Amino acid sequence: EILGAGVKPRARIQTYVLEHAIGTPDFTARGQIQVETESGETRKIIIAGENAMSAVEYDRFRELVRRKGYYRLRLREPESSHYVLASIPACDLHRASLRDLLTVHFDGRDHVLALSYTAIIPYFAPDCDKKAFSEDGSSFRTDLQESAATIANPIPQAKQAAPPPPGMEKVKSFQDKAPKAPEKQSFLGKYWYIILPMVLMLFTGQPPEAPADAAQEGQGQGGQDGGSARAAQAGGGGGGASRAGKGRGKRQR
Repeated sequence: EILGAGVKPRARIQTYVLEHAIGTPDFTARGQIQVETESGETRKIIIAGENAMSAVEYDRFRELVRRKGYYRLRLREPESSHYVLASIPACDLHRASLRDLLTVHFDGRDHVLALSYTAIIPYFAPDCDKKAFSEDGSSFRTDLQESAATIANPIPQAKQAAPPPPGMEKVKSFQDKAPKAPEKQSFLGKYWYIILPMVLMLFTGQPPEAPADAAQEGQGQGGQDGGSARAAQAGGGGGGASRAGKGRGKRQR
């Protein structure tokens, strides 16, 4: 028989101090939070001994709401300087009638990592300036919850490629040196040296030359025009000579 078989380990209770500051730099006690753990896993978290605000603190809270200040809250371990801090607008806490939600974040060793704090404001709550202060409303109504850290799955390491078997180094080097198949080219990439001159001829081409028959016909017509002009000039000269002969005949008479 194995001694201690079936016996659950004793739960460990850790107590934290909950403090708040109402318009002053100094923190005062508000209550305690107890965390009951078993086998390194958080089982239960409760708030114990929560204090209501005194008359002086409630007057400070009223003044803090009027000044649109912030209500500060912190959680620390007993006899330790380590603490976590959170704050919300005092107006939100006043609209919620001092009802708030406190979430404590723990690591894997039950150490406090962070503190989330918010006011639970009703949907139809009036604005901060229109809500009246209650003389009996100086007690907090706190909802408490915990958030434990989750262990992430390990990232698998990439396996290194196994070395090639003996004698395969030469085969691999031969494959690396072997000529590679030519890459497929487009139609324009293949025949660019034919397409480019054709495009240049379309955009920068000279007008077409006149046909040879039209040029010869133009030259023949020009020769006929030149001969007619010369004949006209010769005829004009003959007329002049005849008129000169007639003049000489008249003078002889």
